Amino acid sequence: MTSPVLTENRWSAGFLVSEANGERSRLQGTLLQQTYATGVYYSQAGTVLGVVADGSSGTYAANAGNTGNFTCGTVAITQGIIEGTYAIEFFAATKYNVYTPAGDELGEGTTGVAFAAGGLGFTLTAGGTAAVAGDGATIAIGANANVGLYAPLSLTAADGTQNAAAILWNTIDASQGNTLVTMAARACEVNGSELVYPSGATSTQIAAINAQLLALGIVVR
Repeated sequence: MTSPVLTENRWSAGFLVSEANGERSRLQGTLLQQTYATGVYYSQAGTVLGVVADGSSGTYAANAGNTGNFTCGTVAITQGIIEGTYAIEFFAATKYNVYTPAGDELGEGTTGVAFAAGGLGFTLTAGGTAAVAGDGATIAIGANANVGLYAPLSLTAADGTQNAAAILWNTIDASQGNTLVTMAARACEVNGSELVYPSGATSTQIAAINAQLLALGIVVR
């Protein structure tokens, strides 16, 4: 008879070496709802977390009636961007201008080349049908409802969760919605081998994350 394979979740605060008196090292916050394609719905104790700090998100839409079938990749937002609708207007097959919500010119772009100005970044890619003068699109920048919520640290995010902010205290099922959690956030020592870093993080990236934790008062041993 084959014995079943049992998987044990990480223990609550199993990563902790020492903490300050009076639970001063701990912080309560809200963990953003988590889902995983693998079917695992648990955020493990010891997971390094970031916090959503960017108050904006961007939505791209091509104008109706365009001749060209150009497309847009991921819209990148940095803090301080002005909220509202940005206009993209082609003046040649591969050239366009970008205008702020106030109608001021933000900059000139070229298809296939990343555009970045005023906290806004994106890349337009030419399709099978070339754009003509007058073709265009919009990027609507609105408020991000997730500001202040915590999520597992991401190596590719640009909303604040790319920076270490805390460590998850307990193994939590957050698959049903945003969940109140306890975190280690300051004045403590932790065992680095018991932390859960982003999948694929290199030794250099882990060292950088540990440096961010140290800046918070969390010493990784």
